[in-house]
Amino acid sequence: MVEFKNITKSYRNKIALDNFSFKVNQNESIGIIGNNGSGKTTLINILGNLIKYEKGEIFIFNDKLDPKTNEYKKNTGFIFSYPYYIEEFNVINYLYFVARFHSQELETKSLKKRINDLIELLGIEEKEKPISTFSEGNKRKVTIAASLIHNPKLLVYDEPFVNLDISTLEVLKKLLINLSNSKTLIITSHHIDLVIDICDKYLIIDNGKLIKTINKSSYKSMEELKNDLKGEVSKSNNENSNLNWLI
Repeated sequence: MVEFKNITKSYRNKIALDNFSFKVNQNESIGIIGNNGSGKTTLINILGNLIKYEKGEIFIFNDKLDPKTNEYKKNTGFIFSYPYYIEEFNVINYLYFVARFHSQELETKSLKKRINDLIELLGIEEKEKPISTFSEGNKRKVTIAASLIHNPKLLVYDEPFVNLDISTLEVLKKLLINLSNSKTLIITSHHIDLVIDICDKYLIIDNGKLIKTINKSSYKSMEELKNDLKGEVSKSNNENSNLNWLI
């Protein structure tokens, strides 16, 4: 479904992804785990054709990803760390626009139902007002709805739980658990507790390198899995020995 082969990306003198390779099979759910600055967002932005990379190859839906090609996005739902909107639109008009951008074949009646279902599910309020007037939390809800409106086969989410209230966070978690049975998921997060129930496999990333791959099926309990994941991520944290004066 998705394959990165030896991808390298740098910003000036800093390497963001260093010869990075991984593969996601159809209907597999992958959690990319790492601290801030580990390379998670760079990986997602490359997959979304938002930035270029220097070396390597990417395949998606068995086709080589071309920086000038966006056809694959018809079957992909994205949440980027910095969402993009047409902020003058209200929610209904924006979701209608996004759906039509991905497909002209949806019947109007069916599309209206999809829009209403997503608005109700995510609890999006003031749906007649411009998105520009929304809180960050409600903007995030609109982003989630836009990623799902065209019923894509692949979901690529960069820190999808940011700015969500507790009730919407739980709604999204349950939704992704259900969707993991029928769709392919790539989710980045530095909060292990939020993705522990969703993913089949976890890629631990640090300084642009794949440190370790962990399969959920190898563990007898969720607690054991969680502890191992947290242990791997914590290895990349700097010790605060220079803060002894605070103790």
